Amino acid sequence: MYEFEDVNTADARYLFGIPILVTVVAVLPQLVFTSRVKTPLISQLAIVIAPIIIFIVVFAFGKMTTLIADGKIRLTWRFGFPTKEILISEIEAVETREISNWRGSGIDVTRKGMMWRAWGKTVVAILHNNGKIIFVGSDNPEELARAIRSALKN
Repeated sequence: MYEFEDVNTADARYLFGIPILVTVVAVLPQLVFTSRVKTPLISQLAIVIAPIIIFIVVFAFGKMTTLIADGKIRLTWRFGFPTKEILISEIEAVETREISNWRGSGIDVTRKGMMWRAWGKTVVAILHNNGKIIFVGSDNPEELARAIRSALKN
């Protein structure tokens, strides 16, 4: 039985930078405003809780594991969900591609298919039998592409 595991981890600047940026841009003006005007307690709680929720979401999508085993590729995020399974028998071709960082990270719908990526510019493009492409992020995209090709041969 062939088995391979790969990880795609986001940069620490992304994991901590996004929540800090959101806090500065959205919450700091609220704090300045609430210091001048009496605001309800629920508004004050929202100001404190919003950055925490954003950090948890960014942290959850900051690491993705790709496991090749039992005739399928399984993509799983840090907390075990969401997941996606791709049957090896339904894969037509595999290649590495470089894509823009403007596409973002996480799960994204593209014109040609879907993208699952935590970080990085180089992804593994998996062409499905139905013509759709799944872009999979990896810290070692060449190694992941070789592992998928090897699983296709077995």
